[in-house]
Amino acid sequence: MVEFFYHLLVRHHQAGSPPAQQDRPLTTYTYEFNMGLRREARETALKVLYLVDITKLTIPEAIDIVIGDAKTHVHLITFMELIVFGTIENIKEIDSYINTYAENWNIARMSTVDRNIIRIGAFEILKTPETPISVIIDEAVEISKKYSTLDSGKFVNGILDKIKQERKQIKPQQAAEQEPEKKAEQEQKKETEQETKAS
Repeated sequence: MVEFFYHLLVRHHQAGSPPAQQDRPLTTYTYEFNMGLRREARETALKVLYLVDITKLTIPEAIDIVIGDAKTHVHLITFMELIVFGTIENIKEIDSYINTYAENWNIARMSTVDRNIIRIGAFEILKTPETPISVIIDEAVEISKKYSTLDSGKFVNGILDKIKQERKQIKPQQAAEQEPEKKAEQEQKKETEQETKAS
């Protein structure tokens, strides 16, 4: 998938600097649940964070490059912005945990793709307690396999599996409220696997 990110950068250079937009940092990590768009939103967030990481673009400028004039579902935009702004707002804390648990690996030495997949997963683990940890890690691993390498999946899984212990304990009532979401995530994963096998 290196070619994809190369073309993303080419698109950035061809477009020039898009008009500046007002930053809209999200400080309350809530969102309207929409099962079908979660994976696509995470992947879009990865593309935006990738551009922000290796260029001097602001978040709104990077979003303009990634999404452009494409018709995008409002729930996808909402969840993607939640991840992007939340990750950037908490990047010092997130990177600190990554450096702590990535044995013999400084975050600066990681590939840009892997680094930002782990950042997204760490943000969700630390700041979105309503999302089951197993779902967050599974999603990060699958995205890493798609946009990086098979070995990256193991690498991402290993670090996030350690970071998960930093999540604050969730009350029993909150855990019960997670169950419908967790089941829906699992059902979607099964459907995706079946569609992949069918194709």
